[in-house]
Amino acid sequence: VPAERIVEMTAVLTGSATSVALDGVVKDFGKTRVLHELSLEIRAGEFVSLLGPSGCGKSTALRLIAGLEDPTAGAIRMNGEDVTHLPTNRRDIGMVFQSYSLFPHLNALDNTRFGLDMRKVAKEQAKAMALESLELVGLGGLAERYPHELSGGQQQRVALARALVTSPKVLLLDEPLSALDARVRVQLREEIGRIQKELGITTIFVTHDQEEALAISDRVAVMHAGRIEQIGTPEELYLTPATPEVAAFVGLSSLLPAVVHGGTATIWGQLVPVVGGAPDGEYRAFVRPENVHVAGPGQSGAAATIETSVFLGSSRRTEARLESGEVVSLQHPADMRLERGASVRLVIEPAPVVVTAA
Repeated sequence: VPAERIVEMTAVLTGSATSVALDGVVKDFGKTRVLHELSLEIRAGEFVSLLGPSGCGKSTALRLIAGLEDPTAGAIRMNGEDVTHLPTNRRDIGMVFQSYSLFPHLNALDNTRFGLDMRKVAKEQAKAMALESLELVGLGGLAERYPHELSGGQQQRVALARALVTSPKVLLLDEPLSALDARVRVQLREEIGRIQKELGITTIFVTHDQEEALAISDRVAVMHAGRIEQIGTPEELYLTPATPEVAAFVGLSSLLPAVVHGGTATIWGQLVPVVGGAPDGEYRAFVRPENVHVAGPGQSGAAATIETSVFLGSSRRTEARLESGEVVSLQHPADMRLERGASVRLVIEPAPVVVTAA
């Protein structure tokens, strides 16, 4: 897309960037409560991910924002305006689903321009806008191809182009990458991040993949059982998880016995701070692999036996079994080889930990 057109599209979208708020939203399906008084504020132009396991309510929340479901209670606002009962076609949103949902009898160009045709945009103008949108997602040369002539990643790019072509105020993405293979998934998530930053469009992204959420989001809301456990930047969620559920879901951790006294945990005889504090007592602490190391000369530590070691390219992920039976993960440089059956002593860095009941 010509640079001047990017500037023009950016001006259109950022000029109408829209904030989104959920205020005490409840959603029941029959006698089952799926969302429990969910409250969330998304700033205009922000990229926010709803992250959580299947069944946590993240897709339901997105469908409520889209107007595809009605809340049982609570309110949904866009730029402060109550849109709780406004139909989908009056909310000015673009939406991309996990399934590509392309019309098989239409080529990429006509699939992209479909929303413009429904809005009675002049034929030539709609064609020009659709071509620009396809260029934006890197498919300018494939406009005449039909869905069956495109790869899965290319089809999802067409779906993204179709969602963007109408210059929506809010872009909603419901697990759009989960059906793609790993390499294409990484490429497309980077494209989505680039396009969102270029256009400054308010974007809400639903995913169960923590790597996706942490890689491209301004903020991430971690959901569990219909509630938001924590919302924050990717760095905040990883380094200072607010609850055991967040610590368990975001990143990899080992659960190790710990004794807390005065807001400090003792693990393997070493003192580490506790996130948020905790009453004195026995707990299990979430310890990240990068904070576990093989003891150096003169260091004491926990005796362990190496069980597995996996090469990850720039690093290795190793699992060791302690004498007490717990398995602990550690991440270390790739050139440090730890053979299965080797005896080692392990130490941890005094990085803050989250604790849960023993």
